[in-house]
Amino acid sequence: MNRAIKPLEEYVKTFENFQAENELSADAWIQKIEDMPENERWTPEKIKEDIYEHKRLEQILLARIPESITVSMFKINCNDIRNMYAQKYRDIVEKEIHMIAGLAKSRNTQLTEEFREITKRVTEPPENIDQLDQIKNFINECGVKIKKKQNEIYECMEIYKILDEFNFQFTNTEQNAKWDLFGAP
Repeated sequence: MNRAIKPLEEYVKTFENFQAENELSADAWIQKIEDMPENERWTPEKIKEDIYEHKRLEQILLARIPESITVSMFKINCNDIRNMYAQKYRDIVEKEIHMIAGLAKSRNTQLTEEFREITKRVTEPPENIDQLDQIKNFINECGVKIKKKQNEIYECMEIYKILDEFNFQFTNTEQNAKWDLFGAP
């Protein structure tokens, strides 16, 4: 009987090293990132690095857990456990990509709205000479504002480049908004 139990103990030891994977939760990981103080919040570039790290950890995990283990005269299939752990890493990757997409969409919406306000103010017909003078002054100040906004557009396009690396699929509306922003102002 003791000889039969010894291989089972070795089998159990195989999975003792995967306590971290047992406790890993994609939702908890994302919540941890989102709950960071504003000054410590991860940039899209940092999230991208974390995505690559989780992809690497998934590959290491798949290499460490065999597809099957022979215990005495039994062959035990480990694919389900292996796939479950690997899926946890894939879930984190997917949620982080969606997090980056949310940042891109949010930034795009903000910048588009700011340009909409500038356009509205410039095209608003003046009711008197004072308003005309205010619009003229506003137009003279727009050059500096637009230059600053172009830098922000560039930063937003860099976020979109990260998403392109991961082949993120935008809806047609989101894709159009991306290129509208690229062409702004």
